[in-house]
Amino acid sequence: MQSVGVNSVYMLTMNILGDGKDVWPYADHNERYRFDCSKLDQWELVFDHMEKLGIMNHFVLQETENECLLDNGYTDVQRKLYVRELVARFGHHLAVSWNIGEENGPTNWSPIGQTDAQKKDMMNFLKQVTSYPSIVVLHTHSNDSHQDEYLNPMLGFENMDGPSMQIGDPARVHERVKKWVDESAKSGKRWLVNLDEIGPAWKGVMPDSHDAQHDTVRQDCLWGTLLAGGAGVEWYCGYRYPHNDLNLDDFRSRDTWWKQSTLATRFVQQFPLEEMKCSDELVINKGAFCLEKPGEIYIAYLPAGTQNAKINLSGDKTFSIKWFNPREGGEMQAGTVETVQGKDFKVWGFHRQKVKRLGSCFEIKILEFETVFLQISYKGTNYHGWQIQPNAISVQEVLEKTLSTVLRETIEVVGAGRTDTGVHASFFVLHFELEKEIQEPENLLYKLNSLLPYDIACQKIWPVEPDLHARFSAVSRTYKYYISTQKSV
Repeated sequence: MQSVGVNSVYMLTMNILGDGKDVWPYADHNERYRFDCSKLDQWELVFDHMEKLGIMNHFVLQETENECLLDNGYTDVQRKLYVRELVARFGHHLAVSWNIGEENGPTNWSPIGQTDAQKKDMMNFLKQVTSYPSIVVLHTHSNDSHQDEYLNPMLGFENMDGPSMQIGDPARVHERVKKWVDESAKSGKRWLVNLDEIGPAWKGVMPDSHDAQHDTVRQDCLWGTLLAGGAGVEWYCGYRYPHNDLNLDDFRSRDTWWKQSTLATRFVQQFPLEEMKCSDELVINKGAFCLEKPGEIYIAYLPAGTQNAKINLSGDKTFSIKWFNPREGGEMQAGTVETVQGKDFKVWGFHRQKVKRLGSCFEIKILEFETVFLQISYKGTNYHGWQIQPNAISVQEVLEKTLSTVLRETIEVVGAGRTDTGVHASFFVLHFELEKEIQEPENLLYKLNSLLPYDIACQKIWPVEPDLHARFSAVSRTYKYYISTQKSV
């Protein structure tokens, strides 16, 4: 893990009554006062090795199902003994984060939870008994309402260093991380806001074998967190896929993803992050993120396919423009515009590189892509929804294969939305990028319809402005549900 740049691992130290039900520091599952010293010595061998490799220990002290197991949630004899034992044994490590609990606080499926006062008492005690510099955080539930309910009372609390964010919808990661960075700054104690778990629970970060490029998670979650002013990222592995959160035996199953995460975190670390703030409004392109040190440095992440990007620069000075490849890394490179003069909105050009392998050399040429919209309809009976699935046929998969065959280049499409298994679409728009201009749209439609199965049809194809996007540029969506009162088979 250290070889691909991983520098933090979070782990439960007690999951009695929880999901795994296989970890506790005690001499017995039902014991609360005597500790298994041999077991804890073995834990220390691992933690000591992690420290030598530069990997932080992120200790999650309890789960939502057992946060009231000790002293009914209070910080009394059992909880104090538990915390002091772990701090005494492991608190000396050079990088430690103490997390008071996974999905902390009551919810409808786990209604017995710690109160705000009990959480603060536990965090106060952790800070009191820890002699070494360390971080105390609180892991959240995945939805907005619970996050707001349990984090708002903690704003300004001196002994909480930040939230450990679980966010169910990857598309909302940037918004939610930015909210708590901003709200905590207003309270007088700016939090370290970390993304530690993404949803949905069955998915998380899929293995490389199921999601080779990790494009959505990279954009929405990784860069979405870092350019919101987030302090870091950790990753959850969904339960429907191999090597998931409860049986992850081979970390190499996500080797590509660890490398992409490292590329992003190392890239942003070269900038004065403590002096920077998230200012997405400076970039006019939809879905773009922007982190700025006003008048000096601007880091922006543009969605795939963005062209004619514009940024509002303050300060009457000359800015240089460099581009970074978030998927593959490497040195920052020049684009079609190398410098701009500050003040008002400026077009910063674009970076379009196609790399061709020539032995041990690379030939790099600049290509202008054409953005194309395609209107289709389909009967979803035979498909497992719109989006590509690892072990099932989808409409998107069939379309991409057909387009790639007809156009003789690899085509990836972006839909205006998604449909579930068996759902039909009468008017569905998608877009893709093409290296060459479409010469005969009607002929292309004919070829596509000739190769596509009977239950997918193409109605219209047309080129559009490069900054238009099937998903982000959509102004409305209509879904129709038909309900029968008769029993069907």
